[in-house]
Amino acid sequence: MLHTGYLAGWFPILDSILTPERRGAYLSKMRFLWQLSSVVFLFVVGRLLPKEPAMWQLQLALLAAACIFSFRAFFLNRVPVFIQEKKETFTFRDGLATALGNKALTGYSSYLFILNLAAFGTIPLSVLYLKNYLKAPDNVIVMISAVTFGGMLMGSLWAGKII
Repeated sequence: MLHTGYLAGWFPILDSILTPERRGAYLSKMRFLWQLSSVVFLFVVGRLLPKEPAMWQLQLALLAAACIFSFRAFFLNRVPVFIQEKKETFTFRDGLATALGNKALTGYSSYLFILNLAAFGTIPLSVLYLKNYLKAPDNVIVMISAVTFGGMLMGSLWAGKII
């Protein structure tokens, strides 16, 4: 839910700081770096956690992730606000028609929808399978999650060029 709110607040800023020609490459690079940082973080946490971590160790890992996201919010808040000269009001239907008419945005949104539908539905299922049926240690499950995110990196590398 937070990621959706983040995207809804971030993408409108792109109109004022990026030309339409650079958006595809920028979005794929941004996605790639975000995913890469997730992979690195999960690998580090997986290596540092013991096979059966105590609750305080898991909470410490979550605190570290929260601090990283706080730094991200800090830097996003430093993006200057550009005042747009024309102020038009759109109905929902007009805004939807405009968004659907933007082929690059529609293509990238479709790509992310398919990626998220495939990836984020299978990750919780695989974690449950690893934990309950294979009895995998917690640190191994975290590292397998990092490998999963690493696989999603491959799609982000080529998304900007394909779009």
